[in-house]
Amino acid sequence: MNFSVFFLLFISLDILSTNNMNIYNVIKVIPSDNHGWFGPDNETGLAKVISKINPKICVEIGSWLGLSTTYIAARLSDDSILYAVDTWLGSLEHNQSWREDTQKRLPTLYQQFLSNIIHSGFHNRIFPLRMSSVEASLALNEENIDMVYIDGSHFEEDVYNDFISWWPKIGNTGMLCGDDWRWGSDLRPGDKWVPGGVRRAMQKLGIASKHLHVEGNFWWIDPKNNINKDF
Repeated sequence: MNFSVFFLLFISLDILSTNNMNIYNVIKVIPSDNHGWFGPDNETGLAKVISKINPKICVEIGSWLGLSTTYIAARLSDDSILYAVDTWLGSLEHNQSWREDTQKRLPTLYQQFLSNIIHSGFHNRIFPLRMSSVEASLALNEENIDMVYIDGSHFEEDVYNDFISWWPKIGNTGMLCGDDWRWGSDLRPGDKWVPGGVRRAMQKLGIASKHLHVEGNFWWIDPKNNINKDF
């Protein structure tokens, strides 16, 4: 394991655990920007998951400017924590020349995320981890995570790696869920995108297909059938 990953996480934990010195206190706050792609399928799905399992330790993979992050945090109890995992450098999807809406935000993306979290009032329960998903899964000293929400890169291989990396850290009654099940089907219909990554990971881990559920763009894995019967 690369020492720099552990060092980065240690510094992040140390800064955010100090009463008078944390990332939210030292950042220059800029006006809120609610740009993002968080849709009604995910609002409904996440609200149901959270209400059913009452998670205390949550991880979000891919936070952008925090629309989904603050939505999740608003539904958690005061003693819960949400780790927001993102590089805040933008992905290949965001760096396309025709994506003016994303490209213009990249220079201040992390500052804007932190500012949005401050504006939301949920900075006491949202813990940003500025690293890749795989790095964070190795470095984060949390076991028995209650909920992992995958909304990072939509490419099949990246979704597969996210799933494989975080599944071992989910507790017995925990849930793994995600966004964008239908994303990309109109771009390159032959590519497998999110469904391909999820199904490959399930096959690799020996998870039966009956545990996969999809409603619109929202998908979830429910190995103990904790919530499916009431969805």
